[in-house]
Amino acid sequence: MASLPLRQWLQLNLKFPDRVMHCCRHHLLGVIFCIGFSLTFLAAPAVAAAAPTDSASMTANAGPLRWEQQRADLRLKAGEKTASAIFSFVNTGAKPVRITSVESSCGCTAGKPDREEYAPGERGELRAEFNAGSRRGVQSNWIDVRTDAGGEPVRLEFVVVIPDPLTATPRMLTWAAATEITRTTTTPKTTRLHFDRLETGRIERVEATPEADWLRAEAVPPAGAAGTGVAGETPDANAGDWILSVTPSWHEAALPWRSAVTVTAHTEKLGPLKLRVFVVCR
Repeated sequence: MASLPLRQWLQLNLKFPDRVMHCCRHHLLGVIFCIGFSLTFLAAPAVAAAAPTDSASMTANAGPLRWEQQRADLRLKAGEKTASAIFSFVNTGAKPVRITSVESSCGCTAGKPDREEYAPGERGELRAEFNAGSRRGVQSNWIDVRTDAGGEPVRLEFVVVIPDPLTATPRMLTWAAATEITRTTTTPKTTRLHFDRLETGRIERVEATPEADWLRAEAVPPAGAAGTGVAGETPDANAGDWILSVTPSWHEAALPWRSAVTVTAHTEKLGPLKLRVFVVCR
């Protein structure tokens, strides 16, 4: 005997009317829909949580060439004009890789690999050179390396700190108007001017020019320090240091008062050097 459809079997054996069968059919579809929606909702967080795992495995050092470092921080010593750094890498790919271009952000920086092509598993080096010229302070440059493997270039950062030949410590002098400066008395304050003697050579003279008429300033070499022009002196730890003394005077103006003193140092090797020391009265 051929099997009957579920609807006919229920009607024959259980005497279910068509109206009841119609209701059951709609309820069954609703249950199936709810179960499917719930499974989809519960599965969604698992997919989202798995995504960071793939992202975490990726690094900025993508590509067949794996670099041991992508940043070099150097500081020039007194008298130095050039700096160099070695960036090492290894070809982790299955094919030979050829470096097609090396581009720098500045004419003062250049990079050159030890050869053009590297076999699988072979190590290599790229030498970066920096020429300071007349630059001072922190110099940040980069080198972009491209290969025949395509994709984005690898960026190598090259940061060099070049000491200034003339510095002031502290660079800002402050006064409290209620205690350190009044209508009748003023407390002078000083800052130390340090010269990089290998850069500047002999200090011929130092001038201090106030930028406001309510300031007085004077630059004098410390007694016994080298570089003051006195014959027979022996260099010591304070060689080349001068003292800048600044004295503000009371004037009728709303606080705070702000100005500066321009220091001009005439040097043997670099000629005149200028530096501003800031003054604040609160």
